[in-house]
Amino acid sequence: MKELDWLYNLKPEVSGFLESMQSHKIQGYYRYSYSGDIYDDSFNWNPGSSVFALKIYYTLGIENPEAIKSASTYIQSFFHQDGLIYDDFIYKKGRPRAFLSGIKHHSLENIFNQKYKIAETRQCYSALMLHDQLPKQLLKISIPSTEKEIDVYLNKLNWQQPWDSGSHFSHLMFFLNLARQSNQIDQETFENLSNCAISWVNRLQNANDGSWCNGNPSARFKVNGAMKILSGLIAAGRQEFSYPEKLIDLCLSVSNNETACDNFNGS
Repeated sequence: MKELDWLYNLKPEVSGFLESMQSHKIQGYYRYSYSGDIYDDSFNWNPGSSVFALKIYYTLGIENPEAIKSASTYIQSFFHQDGLIYDDFIYKKGRPRAFLSGIKHHSLENIFNQKYKIAETRQCYSALMLHDQLPKQLLKISIPSTEKEIDVYLNKLNWQQPWDSGSHFSHLMFFLNLARQSNQIDQETFENLSNCAISWVNRLQNANDGSWCNGNPSARFKVNGAMKILSGLIAAGRQEFSYPEKLIDLCLSVSNNETACDNFNGS
């Protein structure tokens, strides 16, 4: 069928596109924009585009061992002593905005970009894991390591903003799984801690629409938050949850909403 020709051409065309986005000077560096970025590769920045490239290679099953290895090495060059992976160049550029946001929202973590560093670290590690490119020795990342610490961590999140709190639940589950895979915790500890976190958030689940939140945020934000919760469950290898039909109905109620992200989250 001619209508599907684009699908069969997708793999070689995207592979060619990725090659065109690679730097000729820095191995493993990919541009954000085809027409060029504000800053070039000489600034030692932008591991994010290399993360995108690794995920595209994996999703389409593109075999390019040399490109995958060089992108992985470039991402790992952004390791910090706290075990996080993030782009110092971007955070220095965004420091004034982060400071104002932290003051506005009364959040010290925003002032020091900690939430953004955690989110970028999660994306970097997830891309490396897809291609079995995790370093042999991982530095321990500071995450809750007891049931009490998990309770404190989840309690501190604002569950009236489920799109934000749900993302940090998801990060917690991802890093617990990463700690297990890197033998920093054993299987029993992983199961105990992940079960504790899942039981905690499940106390918030609304039997009427399947969402996880406090208060009464809009349906749009409930859907965005639910997507984050589900991504956390998947990260821990746990895909069972209550009220799936109610959650489907909630997603359908906000289809074709305000942005592409909303529609993607609802699907």
